[in-house]
Amino acid sequence: MQELFAEYNIIEIGGSIASSAAGKQFSDFGSNVLKIEKMDGGEIRRAPPFFEDNPTIESSGMHIFLDTGKKSIVVDYLSTSGMEIISKLVSGIDLVIIEEQPDVALKLIEVIKLASVNTSTLAISPHGLRGPYSNHLESDLSIFAQSTRLARQRPSMDKNSLAPVGYAPYTTSMQVGLTAGAIASAILWKNKNNVDPYHAEVSAVEALASNVDTPFVAWALTDGVMNYAPASGRAAYPTGVYECSDGHVQFTGADSPFFERCCIAIGRPEWAEDERFLDLNQKPNHREEFLAHITPWLQQRTKLEVFKIMQEAKVLCTPVFTVEEAINDPQAIARKSFTTFQQDEIGEIISPAYPFKEYMSDEEWILRPAPKFGEHTAGILASMGYSSTEQQALFRIGAIR
Repeated sequence: MQELFAEYNIIEIGGSIASSAAGKQFSDFGSNVLKIEKMDGGEIRRAPPFFEDNPTIESSGMHIFLDTGKKSIVVDYLSTSGMEIISKLVSGIDLVIIEEQPDVALKLIEVIKLASVNTSTLAISPHGLRGPYSNHLESDLSIFAQSTRLARQRPSMDKNSLAPVGYAPYTTSMQVGLTAGAIASAILWKNKNNVDPYHAEVSAVEALASNVDTPFVAWALTDGVMNYAPASGRAAYPTGVYECSDGHVQFTGADSPFFERCCIAIGRPEWAEDERFLDLNQKPNHREEFLAHITPWLQQRTKLEVFKIMQEAKVLCTPVFTVEEAINDPQAIARKSFTTFQQDEIGEIISPAYPFKEYMSDEEWILRPAPKFGEHTAGILASMGYSSTEQQALFRIGAIR
């Protein structure tokens, strides 16, 4: 199963989170993936967390996780000498994934098209390569804002609040990267039957706007009425995270039939027929009454006890796991949901395996370590015909590291 993409040769240019996430979808499945890294290592090598809280170019957790199984070459691809190296490298490459400013990406694409008529490209940028916003720099949060998700998923009960959404770092970049990975897979599949290269681009804003929980169909069907996330209303209980005796559980689903089932499960079956709770105009006024009962009920039970009770009652509820609990969960162990690999100078790394397996297979996912910065520069340049003297000259002018 891990050799699904073994026949492909892929290059990453840019060194950011999204392109690294896209490339991982191929390096972990057998492809030969070469990272052409920036002279300073780029975003991926400066993204926390860091091993032992010591920020170095080798210790970024995001690099260690997203660059498994890749090779690394460090080239100043904005320089004339760097562009020449790029033009030679792309010979025999199936796909180049680029995450750069549009003017740089366009220049790289033209160099690649001239150098290798069979190489496809996929460019990732905040707004696409053309248009009035094409050169705008964005952050994860600003992309969330422009894709409507910030307006829909704010944590405040006040519908006029502009409080930011509580997402983990790099959520946007990871989703954009996985979208790019899916598109890259489609390009490679197309090229199996049609050798003509395909040059595609991904807009991060467009990827988020159409990803996971897009509001646009609902907006059209409701005549422009914004469908706010459940957490934004006082009637949305029991949706949320609650404390138990040994941790927390998370409830989802404040609507019928889940609310009524929850009332029965916590010993208040009469509330399942009480208009004070079923009428959405009255329900917000009785939030505190509900919480006054469910809070001590939960605190008298462990999160796994609550989970079992709610599963039997068919209520949407799950325990909030710590990392240790997730790794040691019986289902995760049975599925071999996690794997380990040895990272140079760091030691054993625990990583999620991929969330699918061959039908009824008991295979264990194997990951290879992430490369050191420029680990393969000398070897790859030598294989391209660059002598030691020529490499030293390139190093002296700052074209390679």
